[in-house]
Amino acid sequence: MGYSFPMIRYCFALLAVTYLLLLSGCEMAASAPPSAATTVEIPRATEVAAAEAVPAQSTVSVVIPAPSGDTGVVYGIVLKQATKQPFDDGLDLFLGEVLRNAAGERSMAGLDQQTAPRATKDASGTFVFPDVAPGEYALIASSPLSQVLVPDMKDPAKETLITVEGGKSYDLGTVLLALEY
Repeated sequence: MGYSFPMIRYCFALLAVTYLLLLSGCEMAASAPPSAATTVEIPRATEVAAAEAVPAQSTVSVVIPAPSGDTGVVYGIVLKQATKQPFDDGLDLFLGEVLRNAAGERSMAGLDQQTAPRATKDASGTFVFPDVAPGEYALIASSPLSQVLVPDMKDPAKETLITVEGGKSYDLGTVLLALEY
């Protein structure tokens, strides 16, 4: 009996993520639910041509959808750690389900790329997970060559964990990744 490529990829992804234990983590604070879509000003790195005097930082307005009563919204910015620039195409962000052991402790994160929440991402690095079902999630970065649990920016020894509740928005801020692809 043969195995399909998606099944092998799923098994590899699950194994790659499960070896990283989620023994502790920082819960992201929820913001008050907006009544409609929210526009936020997000810093954006800009490229400077040699002959131009353009400021190193500018902002871009991004519309974050309002969460529904049954789902939440998770958003932020993802940049390369070394350059503080956005990633080119090829980087995907997922919310992997946090799994618990028999004692009820966090033990691993599971990722099924077919069903897990996947972020939409723009050229500035802004990402949004709209309509996220309530639950406990780990932020996972996926490139063609690897998948990693994204470290918590406040405590890089921990992973970014989010407990999503319906009707709430969660701002993860700026996420810096040292991911090769």
